Amino acid sequence: MSLLAPHQGQQDSKSGRPHSPGTGQYLGGILGWFAVPLLIHPTFTGIGHYSAMLIGLTAYPITRRRKMPEWNPAALWRRRVRVHRRGA
Repeated sequence: MSLLAPHQGQQDSKSGRPHSPGTGQYLGGILGWFAVPLLIHPTFTGIGHYSAMLIGLTAYPITRRRKMPEWNPAALWRRRVRVHRRGA
């Protein structure tokens, strides 16, 4: 599976959703943003950031297929505060 999106108007073969036209530019920008510091001054931090970015891009197709309700951190916090107040 290619990380770069097909031309505008084409659809993803797995989800059937159309790709946005700026996806390829966004990925190119992200790859460049993390690659330039790594090429100029390679450090363990730069290598770690670039590795994390590549792992994240590799895992994206797996997470996209997962059917889960949208996570709302505010609702989770409110529920946690309610439980804490009841227990005190």
